[in-house]
Amino acid sequence: MEQKTSRKKYRLLLFIGIPILILFALAVFAVSGLNTFLKPVIKRSLSKVIVNGSDSLYTFSLKDYTIGPGGRSAVITGLDIQVDSGRYKLLKAAGLLPPMIVSIQVEKASVTGISPWELWRNKNIIASGIVLNGAKVNLQQQQKSTDTIAKGPQKTLYELIKPDINIIDIRRISIQNADILFKTVQKDTLKREAWRFKNAGVIIDDILVDSMSHLDTSKIWYASNLQLALGSFNMNATDGIYKFSAKNTDYNFKDRSVTIEDLKILPAISKAAFNKRMGHEADLFTVIIPKINIENFNSSALLIDNFIEAEKIRLTEPDIDIYKDRTAGIDNRSKMGKYPHQLLMKADIAIRVKKLAITKGKLLVTQKSLKTGENGSFKFNNVNGDIVNITNQKADIATNHWLKADLSAAFMGPNTMNAVFNFDLASGNGHFITDATLESLQPSQINPAFRALAEAELGSFKLNQLKYHVEGFDGYAVGDLTLRYQDLKLNVLKKEDDGDLKKNGIISLLANMLKIYDHNPMPGEAERKAINIRDERLPNKNFFGLVVRTMLKCTQEIALKGKNKTLPGMTAKTPAKSDKKEDKKDRKRREKKKD
Repeated sequence: MEQKTSRKKYRLLLFIGIPILILFALAVFAVSGLNTFLKPVIKRSLSKVIVNGSDSLYTFSLKDYTIGPGGRSAVITGLDIQVDSGRYKLLKAAGLLPPMIVSIQVEKASVTGISPWELWRNKNIIASGIVLNGAKVNLQQQQKSTDTIAKGPQKTLYELIKPDINIIDIRRISIQNADILFKTVQKDTLKREAWRFKNAGVIIDDILVDSMSHLDTSKIWYASNLQLALGSFNMNATDGIYKFSAKNTDYNFKDRSVTIEDLKILPAISKAAFNKRMGHEADLFTVIIPKINIENFNSSALLIDNFIEAEKIRLTEPDIDIYKDRTAGIDNRSKMGKYPHQLLMKADIAIRVKKLAITKGKLLVTQKSLKTGENGSFKFNNVNGDIVNITNQKADIATNHWLKADLSAAFMGPNTMNAVFNFDLASGNGHFITDATLESLQPSQINPAFRALAEAELGSFKLNQLKYHVEGFDGYAVGDLTLRYQDLKLNVLKKEDDGDLKKNGIISLLANMLKIYDHNPMPGEAERKAINIRDERLPNKNFFGLVVRTMLKCTQEIALKGKNKTLPGMTAKTPAKSDKKEDKKDRKRREKKKD
């Protein structure tokens, strides 16, 4: 255990020491022009910090440098710090690479407030400020190795630069107009993504390296604060389907806060090209989020351990558009094991987010019908609510195994909808519980989608109350529904030769007379409710498909007469029966919970 801890500290040392190596190099160069006698000393010190300080992982070169009057300032040009490929291979084979590899090219660096006397007499690097202009920074995340354990204690950065340097004390480092390329690597697939930030800025305050500074856990990279203004970024996904962009990204280490402005995830190809690429029906997303605020964000965990950890993430006015073209062909791939919480548990990256808050969001879900070839849409405006306990960490789940999303929205107009989704993170069978309510709905609001997707429309209808509860597992769901309404009249449609949908008068008349209860409750009768209505899951349907399908089955139980609870446009495929042993176990669990 001590060896593993020592190895982790050593890898962390290599990572966090890089910025210090760079600032030290700049400061050393700044005083080296005092006289030619100092140059050999500076070269040796520089080599000690960059080469020895990184265990020979990095090399350096520079174009030129000049020293100001009195040695109090300096201008450096053409600084280049690169990875030694031979040493990289050796450290990689030994499992001793830092979690991030860095290469840097700096066009121009200015150093002020230098103390040449401190360097000459006391071997102390002291400066009030360093400004880097036009820096090109490449950050490459490394896949962690677990098969090699470092042997023996590892030295701190202070121990590596001794005895040539006693102290490094820099008041501020400012990086301006930087071009930063950040390459990540996924844990299992080793697939890399590249994120480019242009016109980025970095401010590092109060850097101190001495015999005790490595023990100060309140600092980052030996600095009291780190502020990032990453500017805009644009990139395409490796599969070429989406493009990502943001206007600006700011990070403050002391406040542990992140602000992202105007984040966009947009299709990079047309809908037709997307359908051809996928070869079947699939969801195509468009996401625009004007502002994201992250509180108590652990940046070190993300960079070093590939771990997203935050107290709260707030999405302000997110606008999400989901489009599916069902004429592109049926997707017969199994969706088993791919409920939202199951995907969270299988994620490549470790996640612990206590709360995700959504304010004034919008959601548009559109499908192109296989029957009519028309688009039908469902709109959710003014989406507000919280999603809590978003985690795939065993310790968190042992304390609280429920991921809960409590949301409200205006559905298809000024109709208040509330929905609570509870996902059981500890279950091995996809266990979930969902509750939803809807207080009103008018035919004019739902008919455009109803016409396109079901070849039907509501001639009249007044919703008084909808209250839905469903509990489900991998293979099926069981739902309860309270549905109170008045004046239900259905128009069954048929497509004419000209392609228009027209009312099928005879079928509509028969349906309303023989198949439909036009009120619930009917005059003088008890209210009809759907209780314990079970629906088998189609293996190729996702979580929301099962929830909606079960609610439809409950609705048919209440609104339709007779044993054959179907209407034109609503007939669904019969799924394969799920495993009976699992069903009995799940049913006992559900009934026990109700009791």
